Amino acid sequence: MARLFLPLYFGLLFTLYLFFIILHILNTYLYVDVYNIIDADNFSAEVVLLNELEKHISKDKQEHLLQLIAERNKVIIEPISKSDIPLYIRDKLASQDVWVDDEFYDYFKVFSNEQYYRMYEDESNKLIQLTRKLDNHIALTLVFMVALCCFIWFFNLYRKLQLIETTVVNISKGELSARVPTKSSQRVGKLNYCLNNMAEKLERLLSSHRRLTLSIAHEVRSPLFKMHLYIELLSKTIDKSSQEHLSGLEKQIFVMEEMVEELFQYAEMERAEVKLELKPIQIEDLLALNCEKLQQECKSKIHLKIDSPCNLIADDILLSRAIKNLVINADKYGDDNIFITVLKTSRNIKICIEDDGRGIKTENYERVFQPYFRQEEHSDKAGFGLGLSIVKEIVVLHRADILLSNSSYGGAKFTLTFELE
Repeated sequence: MARLFLPLYFGLLFTLYLFFIILHILNTYLYVDVYNIIDADNFSAEVVLLNELEKHISKDKQEHLLQLIAERNKVIIEPISKSDIPLYIRDKLASQDVWVDDEFYDYFKVFSNEQYYRMYEDESNKLIQLTRKLDNHIALTLVFMVALCCFIWFFNLYRKLQLIETTVVNISKGELSARVPTKSSQRVGKLNYCLNNMAEKLERLLSSHRRLTLSIAHEVRSPLFKMHLYIELLSKTIDKSSQEHLSGLEKQIFVMEEMVEELFQYAEMERAEVKLELKPIQIEDLLALNCEKLQQECKSKIHLKIDSPCNLIADDILLSRAIKNLVINADKYGDDNIFITVLKTSRNIKICIEDDGRGIKTENYERVFQPYFRQEEHSDKAGFGLGLSIVKEIVVLHRADILLSNSSYGGAKFTLTFELE
């Protein structure tokens, strides 16, 4: 949130500063500089008086009057040769007696012999120094007041948005009961009310979804158990010719039980109250143990490759479940081989699980992690399409990342990335 607040705050101050610079440029170069014209007219009156007095006073008196004018106007006046005057100003002085340029010097000509002078502010004059100090103090006060008002307003907005950000982050972590304060001093328009309304609807929807998932799993589990009993009783009464059909029926019941177990796992992972039991684990030992168990269930051969010993802080039960789901998925959609590779760098540990099947279409890379999604060409495979959704939930709980890509072996490649502390 500070990244939003600071650029906005300093951006406004810079905009104000740029505004005054552009205003000065427009006033000085593109439009008539009114202040310069007024200054030139005021000093022209003094030049006219000097020209009128020229016939009645001596040259010393003329110089004395010029110094008096310089003193009263808090400027320094010094004679200058016409050739030393910039050409564009020399052209201006041909038609007028005074030229005021606020960038450098001011110029004027006086007396019948057209003597040229330039003048500039007397920096040693106490009144000029005092005026500069006052101007600086006024400018600093203006900047300070604008900065203070902007800071108060933006900080108040920053504080309100921070409350909204905190609530959104909590909701994203699974705390669906999180709500934004709705006091008038903490609201940002109708945003707080709309966010709370959305959170309530989301909480009700997910709660209903979980209840439905659990209800289906519970309701299906009981009939499956009874079917196992009936099959066991039938196996003792029917002849051997019917045993093959009975065995096929029993296999289908086992498939349904796996699907129900998948539903239970997904419902468990969806619960916001699930907490990780983190502890140090050795990746090579965990994978070796899981591969040994999974090899008995898989038709494909599992190849495990670990370059160097790796230690990771994780929940070994949930991590094993994620590995199992990915391996079972690779066995289901692959051909003959499953490849598990562990890569360790100074920043992270990557666990790659690949198969040599037909892979996954690029447009389905994101969708495969959604609940109940199954590719059309694999619609005949058993399962609810929850295995990868469970893996995704486990990865998110570990603050890790999962990436799907094409494998060099021809199938899909899932890469789990765990950042090292």
